[in-house]
Order: sequence, then C-alpha cells, then structure tokens
Amino acid sequence: MGEDSELIKNVDKNLYPEVLTIKKILFEVSERIKTAKVGIFIRMDVFEMGYINIKYGFEKGKRLIEEIERFLRQNLRKEDLIGRIGPDEFLIFIEVKRKEDVFSVLKRIENFSSFKFEDINVFLTSGVSIYPFDGVNPLELFEKAGFALKEAKNIAPNAIVLYDKKFEDKILETLKIQTIIKEAIDINLFKFYYQPIFSSKFFRFYYQPIFSSKDLKPCSAEALARIASDNLYTASEFIHLLEVHPFIYKFEENLVKVSTFKSKNWNIPIHINVSEKTFIEGKIVENLKKYIKAGCKITVEIVERVIIKDFKRAIKTLEELKSLGVKIAIDDFGKGYSNLSLLSEIPVDIVKIDMSLTRKINENEKAKVLIESIAELCRKLGIKTVAEGVETEEELNFLKEHCDYLQGYLLGKPLSQDEFEEKFKLK
Repeated sequence: MGEDSELIKNVDKNLYPEVLTIKKILFEVSERIKTAKVGIFIRMDVFEMGYINIKYGFEKGKRLIEEIERFLRQNLRKEDLIGRIGPDEFLIFIEVKRKEDVFSVLKRIENFSSFKFEDINVFLTSGVSIYPFDGVNPLELFEKAGFALKEAKNIAPNAIVLYDKKFEDKILETLKIQTIIKEAIDINLFKFYYQPIFSSKFFRFYYQPIFSSKDLKPCSAEALARIASDNLYTASEFIHLLEVHPFIYKFEENLVKVSTFKSKNWNIPIHINVSEKTFIEGKIVENLKKYIKAGCKITVEIVERVIIKDFKRAIKTLEELKSLGVKIAIDDFGKGYSNLSLLSEIPVDIVKIDMSLTRKINENEKAKVLIESIAELCRKLGIKTVAEGVETEEELNFLKEHCDYLQGYLLGKPLSQDEFEEKFKLK
C-alpha cells in the first residue's frame, strides 16, 4: 500500500479544480457503500501516456486527458462516480444491484477502452475490485484494484482485469526476486566473470532460435537472461528491478561478453536486448567495442519508445553501433503506438512484429492486414521482419508467407547453452 498511500497524500495538488480528487472520490465511495449492495471499483490508466506526451507534445496530451474525462462522463451514467486521481489515471465507482450485473457493466467499459483522439489511438487499461467481495472499505478496494491494474498492464493495452488474490502473491514473488538479486550482488555475482560462459547459482543465459520462413531452419538466436534459484525466473520478472540498479551495467557488459563469444563460437547471429539506460548513455557501444571480434554477428534489440524518448542521442548510439557492424532490430513493433514513418528515419535492419499482433490473426482480419502492411513496407525499405510469438500452425502458415523470420514456442523454446548446442549440432 506504500505507493498508493503516497498517491493519496500528494495527488490533490496536481489536479485541475473541476476534477474529483482521490480524497474526495474515496469519501464519496465510503458514503455510497453504506447503502450499496454491490459496487464496481475501477482504476483506469491511459496506456503509455508518457510516450504520447513525448511524441505529440504535452499540450496535446493535456487535451487528450480532458477528452477522456468527457468521454467517460458521456458513456457512463450520471450517478456513477468519475474522478482523475493522477496525471493519467482515473477512478470510477459504479453501483449495481447484483454481482451478476458486474459483467454487463465491464462489457460496456470494454467497448470504449480503445478509441481515436485526433491522430492518436488511445487505449485505456483497467483494474477492477468489487464491493463487498474484494473489500469493505474504499482504501482496501483502491489497493486491490491497483493490484489488478498492474496485472492488466502486463496483458494488453486495453485489458480489463478483475482482482484476484494471486496478484498479491505475485507481488510477494517480486519481493523475493529483489532479495535474490541483492544476495547475488552481495556475494559478488561476477566471481565467474572470466569463464567463457557465465553461470552461477543465480543467473544463466538461455537461447531462443529464430527461423527462416523459407525453409524453417534456425538462422540466429536471441539471448535471454534467467534467474535460477528455487524457480527459474524469466527476464520479464526481474529486468525492471535490474534497470534501476547500478548492477545493470555489469549485467549487460557480461551479456555482451557472453553473446559475442557464442556468436563467434557457434557462427550464428545473436540478438541481445539492452536497457533504456545503457542504450541512451552509449554504454552498449562501449561494451561492444570492448568485446566484439571478427566473426561476431550481433543484433541489438531496442523498443521504439526508447528511440522516441531522446531521438538525437538515440540516433547517435544507433549510428555508432552500425559503424561496429552491429545490426539494429526494433523490438515489439505493433504494440501500442508504433510509428511506421519512423522506420524511414532510423538505421534499422530488422523489425520484430510483436506477439500481440500474432495472437490476433486468427480472430481479427485487421491484424492480418496490419501485419501484411508492416511486412510490405519493410520489404520496400530493405528491412527484414521477424514475427514473434508463433505458437499455432495457423499462425505459422500465415506468417511464413509475409515475414522473413519466425520466432516462437511452436518452432523452438528458449534452451540452455548445452541444450541449444545439442539440438542444433553446434560446438
């Protein structure tokens, strides 16, 4: 509840006077639940609002927030409570007569959780708790809707997620990972630093093959970090913790060292993901200058929003990487606010089409058209495409006709070094 408590303390002074503040709306909720039978408590967040402000300007961002508030008031009942509780977060409380009514209300919310504002595609992500089943006071409902909102952000830009006890368990698991990382630092994680392949009690590298769409043969691999403790933790579970710690510099230096060694040893290109911090600061360039050797084939993957955030510095880093013979891949393209015009402005070699689009091709004709358009534009620009998240035969059959490369569990799961060498007969 720490972060939420700070929000409650500080948010009032940052809002426009005509908007219900968090304290006022929580007070109103506390009054209403005295007589309410069932209440729906929704925390709604604008997906990647920071990115929108950077790309379109803060003045336009401000107009967008005001438009969302007006939009919500038009689409909800007059008696429903609506307030803005942060720069890009809204809180809604809706009374219903029965628990069964909750799903019809959420269906209505789902219908306007994505819309167009001028030239911006807007997505609203929501976390939901239900009175009295998830809590009997406003603060408890607020906290649990927050857990659900965090989970929703990991699912899709316009996801709506109901609170579940497992979300709290997930938070505890995150705290456990933090402890493991701290222990790794305290005991000098890099005592095996000079071994050719980095391995320890905690961190290991796995490799997911990337296949040619022509013959479905592996042609490169993506290096993926894992924490091996009592469980095997993927990068998505801990990388956000590393990125705010100075340890990220040593971690990524080791990633570069291992990847350059494996690329030369296996004679295949290795894709590596780098953090925003080390990319913008140019540390990735320093590391590659230090470890790249003749015969190494490295592709650096970076997400589009990092380039947009500080375009001039990003271009400088990209050009320096290209001068080293490194290829550049834009990762997660098609997720959220991807900008096709950007592809003509940056020195990019590969576009990795996000798995969120891959997932939709069997149920959404527009997703197919979008993938076809991205692939065709890239082809004309001399950019190769990788389809991420290929998991079904239907996805495979469609994507291999349009993309240059394919990656996903259907073709190959991430493998340990030994497993990768054994499966693909590498030395």
